[in-house]
Amino acid sequence: MTQVLSRVVEVVVFTRTGGAARVLVMRRAPDEPLNPGIWQIITGTLEGEETAVEGALREVGEETGLKPLRMWSVPYVNSFFDRKRNAVHMIPWFAVEADPAAKVRLSEEHVEFQWTSFDRAASLMAWPGQRHGIGIVMEEIVGGGPAASLTEIPL
Repeated sequence: MTQVLSRVVEVVVFTRTGGAARVLVMRRAPDEPLNPGIWQIITGTLEGEETAVEGALREVGEETGLKPLRMWSVPYVNSFFDRKRNAVHMIPWFAVEADPAAKVRLSEEHVEFQWTSFDRAASLMAWPGQRHGIGIVMEEIVGGGPAASLTEIPL
């Protein structure tokens, strides 16, 4: 029987300056065993018994050194099939607004980063689910859609 797992989170970090929103994308190090060299948003595995929200906040800190100003549970769940584990992974999505003046401090798993437009960020993603999720964050969270006020997580 195929398992359904939810041990991974994805987080779109964005800033707002001068009326424009920018997304943080990071390039994975070439020596990373999983997906070396690709551009990605924050993606990480939950540790122990932590909740998805706790894991998302921890991953933001570990991968970027940033502290969120605001956080949302995005009305989107990404998924993929893991042939080795015979499992479907369900990945909750989060959005985090960061201070545009804050400095990014990358972890060892990434070698570079850039703040870019939502359209450009989506075009850099290798996976269609990530491209789709970035669009939802832009429309619903950054764009002030109905979901923004319903899904904000108090920090």
